[in-house]
Amino acid sequence: MKKNSFITFLIALILLLASCTQTETVEPEVLPTEIPEQETVEVPTQEPTDEPEVANSPIQEEIAGVLENPVELFHEGVEQMAENMGGQFGFIDVKEPGDGYFQFASGAEGAYMPLNTRLKDFGGDGRRQQAFWMRFMLDPVGNLSFTFMGMGEVVISFEEDGIYCIYVQEVTKEKMSDFQFEPDKWYNILFATDDDMILRVVVWEDGNYENQVSYARDLFIGMDDLYESNWEVTIGFDSNTTLKVTDYSVYSFDNLIQNPNGN
Repeated sequence: MKKNSFITFLIALILLLASCTQTETVEPEVLPTEIPEQETVEVPTQEPTDEPEVANSPIQEEIAGVLENPVELFHEGVEQMAENMGGQFGFIDVKEPGDGYFQFASGAEGAYMPLNTRLKDFGGDGRRQQAFWMRFMLDPVGNLSFTFMGMGEVVISFEEDGIYCIYVQEVTKEKMSDFQFEPDKWYNILFATDDDMILRVVVWEDGNYENQVSYARDLFIGMDDLYESNWEVTIGFDSNTTLKVTDYSVYSFDNLIQNPNGN
């Protein structure tokens, strides 16, 4: 009986000691997860840009020798004329691209073909100074005229015996030169009027400026409304003739430059 009591006492003691011992909880070690560095790609910031300006064509030396500070308001070359099928010009029998040029061809009645926009209406600041230039070839060689109509009317007429300036308001026809076209050659014409309505016309063989005509005259004959002229250009030529054009431009400028002949 005593032996059993002693064993019972030991078991009770062991249980008591076990209940008093704090169980240490060991938390599992959590290793940090390594996140690989991502390469940062810088996207350049695109700043808003203005619409590109239309660049003016280079000013030819011959034009710069006549017009002080010329500003090109409008230009059409072969490509532009082909795109709109010569739409800046009025009715004529044939308008079509050629080989390195755009061509206007007349039928049996000949041609009287206006440039549909007057010179001031191409832009600029509305100043009186206006100029028109064209590079052309006539096939076959014959009569050709450039009529400029504003508050007056001036005709530059290429005829069999030379070039004439016809001033309708003054009822005059003045011979400018004995200049004659030659077949298969390109020519240039520059028509300009300044702030005082002084007219300057220069005609030259392309690539041979020494073969040229320079003409000047005062258009004012007492009519102040002449200063308000906004020139309309009309080109006339014979029947069954082709006018070949590579370029034409409209300019404003500051002054006419005095040429070596004093005009």
